Amino acid sequence: DLFDYKPALEKHHGEPSDFGEKIELFQSGFGPWAKSYFDFKPYGESGK
Repeated sequence: DLFDYKPALEKHHGEPSDFGEKIELFQSGFGPWAKSYFDFKPYGESGK
């Protein structure tokens, strides 16, 4: 799952992430959504 293509991250890249509640561990808040730094390239015979 970690290496699967995530089109929603591409779509929301750079937008602020707001989950509706503040988590004390991250007092400065979460950073924006970030897509992968690497281009997705399907390999093998998965049909993707």
